[in-house]
Amino acid sequence: MSISRPPEWFVHGLAGPSVQVPASVAAWIDAAADLGRLRQQVPHGSETHAVLTALLLLVADRQVNGSRARTLRKDPQAAGNSTMSTTQAAERAGVTDSGIRLAIAEQRLRATKTTTGRWAITADDLASYIATRA
Repeated sequence: MSISRPPEWFVHGLAGPSVQVPASVAAWIDAAADLGRLRQQVPHGSETHAVLTALLLLVADRQVNGSRARTLRKDPQAAGNSTMSTTQAAERAGVTDSGIRLAIAEQRLRATKTTTGRWAITADDLASYIATRA
């Protein structure tokens, strides 16, 4: 179901205008423009890098938890069991699969082993990892 809102509804901010981006729109932008690749092209610590990281967090969370309305900054006790693979995490973080595996090995990214021996990463853990890289 699509909700039509006027463009000015998405503009917010007291310290200057900013735009609120729904997760579905972030997912569309990612599919059209590859946000992970774009993020790698801008300097770390820049406002652009931070915004692209935020958009990637939205996309990753939407992929793991679906499109239901919620906030990324949720109570850790309320976290669901939805996880993603190292490949999916790498795509969302804009790094390689081996980069994700290295981050897990160096304990910079929390992950758990499944019964089949694969790594499982929650959206919250990926968000924390991306935030420390920003």
